[in-house]
Amino acid sequence: MDCNTPDFGENKILEAAANYAQQGYRVFPCNAAKTPMIKGWPKLATTDLQTLANWWAKSPSANIGIATGEGSGLLVLDIDIKGDGNGFTELEAFTGIPVEDIDAPRYSTPSGGQQVWFAYPVGDDAGIATKAHISGLSIDTRANGGYACVPPSKTAHGSYEWIVEPEEFDEPPECPADLLDLLREPGQSKTGQKTGQARSIIADAEGHTLEDHPGAGSGLRNGLLVVLVGKWLADHPGADWEQLEPLVVAWNNRCQPPKPEAQALKPACHLWAKEQNAPKLKLDNLPKSSQQTTTAPTLKPQQPDGGLRLMVRQASTVKPQAVEWLWPCHLQLKALNIVAGPEGKGKSLVVADCTARVTTGRSWPDGTTPPKGRVLYCSAEEDASATVVPRLMAAGADLELVDIIDGIGKPGDDPEDAMHIDLAKHLPQVYQQLKERGDYRLCVWDTFQSVSLQTEHKSNTHQKQVAQPLAKIASELNLTMLCVEHHSRSGLQRGNADNAILGAGLVRTARAIWHVLEDPDDDKMRLFLPGKLNNANRDSEDLSWRFCFREIMVPIDGRKVPVPAIDWLELSGKTLNEVRDVAIGEGKGPGRPKDEFAKAVKWLQDNLTEPTEAATMKDGLKIEGISKGTGDRAREHLMVKTIKPKAGPEAAADISQQTGIPVEDLPEFDGKAWWWFPPPKLVIEVAAPPAA
Repeated sequence: MDCNTPDFGENKILEAAANYAQQGYRVFPCNAAKTPMIKGWPKLATTDLQTLANWWAKSPSANIGIATGEGSGLLVLDIDIKGDGNGFTELEAFTGIPVEDIDAPRYSTPSGGQQVWFAYPVGDDAGIATKAHISGLSIDTRANGGYACVPPSKTAHGSYEWIVEPEEFDEPPECPADLLDLLREPGQSKTGQKTGQARSIIADAEGHTLEDHPGAGSGLRNGLLVVLVGKWLADHPGADWEQLEPLVVAWNNRCQPPKPEAQALKPACHLWAKEQNAPKLKLDNLPKSSQQTTTAPTLKPQQPDGGLRLMVRQASTVKPQAVEWLWPCHLQLKALNIVAGPEGKGKSLVVADCTARVTTGRSWPDGTTPPKGRVLYCSAEEDASATVVPRLMAAGADLELVDIIDGIGKPGDDPEDAMHIDLAKHLPQVYQQLKERGDYRLCVWDTFQSVSLQTEHKSNTHQKQVAQPLAKIASELNLTMLCVEHHSRSGLQRGNADNAILGAGLVRTARAIWHVLEDPDDDKMRLFLPGKLNNANRDSEDLSWRFCFREIMVPIDGRKVPVPAIDWLELSGKTLNEVRDVAIGEGKGPGRPKDEFAKAVKWLQDNLTEPTEAATMKDGLKIEGISKGTGDRAREHLMVKTIKPKAGPEAAADISQQTGIPVEDLPEFDGKAWWWFPPPKLVIEVAAPPAA
């Protein structure tokens, strides 16, 4: 390391902050409440590594803030989920763009939202300000005058984590035109004052109504639609959608070119529905005393609809109940439970084994006995006759006590004609089936996402609207609700390992969560590891099991057919965090080949002996069959620097200072491409001749 380069030591937060600074983003420290720790941060945010080292020396665990706008060349779209607002659905309603289809760097926030990075616009589109609640939506911008907390920052509610990393792009892409159109619309500044609209929108809307406006071009349609519909709703309080719909269609047809009709109606309907559901508030009279003229008016809600009020009772009147278990300290009765893991690791086989033990009363691996009963089983991803039933047979289940859900239909219909079950719509039918039989002890949903088709999976609120009723049904009917779920593609990451499960709303509702993972010491073995266990009174090490696969010959169509099942072995003594740390350290996230990390490290050692464009290195790793995530972990392991150098001789001197590579050994930089720079030790190890 060059003597002029700060020593970051083992501080990963500072290392990440320095990496952002090297990419040209102006950085400063924030506290756990996301508040800047530097007075005057808009001017003092910096790319200077020594300044960052000094700041983080005083506050080693400080979060990372990046000043957005022209200084960093960064425009951040902040998509929130707060109360009844869902920025994900609103974004798609107003722009027709689902967030997952936006090709840009993107990361999750602790509150369940996401933030997306774009290049700060130039020319006619410059001047976008930091605004909150654009058009009253759960969408904010971070631009001039604003900042964003970035991964790996943490709050009391969780971590910021990359979904699509910026290294996948030479630079943040331009904001799509339809989305930029939305960002021009009015919002609130940090002080709560309304910000101005783009002059073109104000001028176009001035003196017009939705009925007589002549229409707009493709650059202004979204903004004008919001303004004109908002004005119409203000002039027609309580109006029916049937009154607004034809006006929106007629206005859209006057646009050049018109938007597809559904893309115009969807945001208009959203605004109308939001207006209908808005709380009706009254202003008190302003105080008449001259000494109180500066007092702000207070807001009083109207009498709650139907005279509803809080239901309160003394704790002394509540009858205490002991926690009940299907499998003691493992699977809880009267609650929602989760079995999760990467694809192909044996989740469904574990659930088949649980089904067999419940229907037969056979003991659990620890010798305890389950309450015997019936099982309601829904596997939306596997065929019942070819997969589910043979696996239940191999596990030894009593098939007479297993009811398999084929779907939704009328009595007497052919099961093959049944509609796909959707818990967002069909919870009443589920409750009816479970209550009428009355002897169910286990209800399986494999997987939760595949039977919750209309649930917005990115929204904690929407997930809870399905998960919480399932938990309530389980409590009322004294059964275990068991949801099988996949891990996300990014697999286990730092922080809470339960976050790897698709669906934070599901995770927060569950009382017990179990992960099925490969044993890092033996890829033929599997581990059954506890995550969240709200009511268990034993340590994780005393609850972690090893199991292996075996084949059972099952009689099918007059012949013996091999079907997979599991054998429980012994307690493993491992914890979920230990296995996660091994997976991250070896760079072999769930489902990756065990030797892929070593292969990636070896390839980088052999091929990254001089500064090389990032695109070239990524292509090489891809050709070798190495996943992006494994390649990134190998790069971090070798301390490979990723920098976007500026053009010119001064940039070469700066790069030399950062990397320790002599100026004369550096190529010419065009100021556009990202480069990978091997640390000096890697160059020496690979390039030095063998010792005599």
